[in-house]
Amino acid sequence: MQLKKRHSSIAADAFLETIAKTFVDFTSQLEALEKGQAGVSGADVLRDSIDGLSEGRVGAPPQNQKALDEIYEAGKQRYSEKRPPGYMDSAKKDYYLYGGLSIRREFGDLLVWEQIIQEAAKRKLKHLIFVTDDEKEDWWWIVDSKGKKTLGPRPELVEEIRRRAGVEIFYMYSSEGFLSYARDYLGTTVKPDSISQVRNVSKQSAWRARKEIGAQVTELVYRWLQTRYPADQIIRQSGYPDFLVRLTDARVIGFEVQYVWDTHELARVTSRNFYNNRLQRPQSDAMNITFVLVASDQALARQVVERIPSSSPFHHIVGVLGSKTQEPIEIVHEEAFS
Repeated sequence: MQLKKRHSSIAADAFLETIAKTFVDFTSQLEALEKGQAGVSGADVLRDSIDGLSEGRVGAPPQNQKALDEIYEAGKQRYSEKRPPGYMDSAKKDYYLYGGLSIRREFGDLLVWEQIIQEAAKRKLKHLIFVTDDEKEDWWWIVDSKGKKTLGPRPELVEEIRRRAGVEIFYMYSSEGFLSYARDYLGTTVKPDSISQVRNVSKQSAWRARKEIGAQVTELVYRWLQTRYPADQIIRQSGYPDFLVRLTDARVIGFEVQYVWDTHELARVTSRNFYNNRLQRPQSDAMNITFVLVASDQALARQVVERIPSSSPFHHIVGVLGSKTQEPIEIVHEEAFS
């Protein structure tokens, strides 16, 4: 023992024994946790339970790709008119394959809505409740009356399902709201913890959805920058601003992307606090910062232009999501560089 050689009064044996025992106890705990951890190929009790609950209660998939393509074509017209639901997902340009069908995520909400209508008509339902944690205004009738208030489903949805499927009463609830009403009016036993857990999951899902669509819009802006600056270096950043463009003349321009999907987001990105917060952030070596404000439609884009602060130290480019592959962002307003 080197410690004893260095100083005869140092007795480290008890200390080392304590450390060894702690290490053994910790290792035993890790082994127990590892044994209790479900393996990738092991039985999934929770999944089996969910499968049992949903068996026989899931609608049929689309008949074929032709049926899907017809919905996609109708969706393009609906989205241009801002007819709900789904038009606020127009930035989701990717797709996935399932059962030999090409599912375009841009029209995911519309597919759900079409299947609800088809099932209601087939079963001749007169009363229907739809539970969703999608909070966007292309599903919900949202008004600004001393704060943001949700009144119920969009009136257009109520009219459409009544006209096409004969549904006389159509309600929409969030998961939390549905559990609360089930407890109060149906006498169902619902633990308070269950409602809290559903609320937390819903908030996390909404946050992930907003983050995902923001990433989609940022990717579209990147494609637009590539068309505008084909000979210059475009650098993605994990912080502020989102992109740096190094021009061939050694100048550097920063681009910060914001997606404006509704009037509430419009108020946020044109507020004084929003700009003051950005002014306090380091701007790397960019000579100036340009804000690319991408609106969900032309009408909202015009409102964005009207709300841009006249005394802002930033440049602004306002655009809408492009309808053509070669035009990922359609510019409707651009300030000149001084």
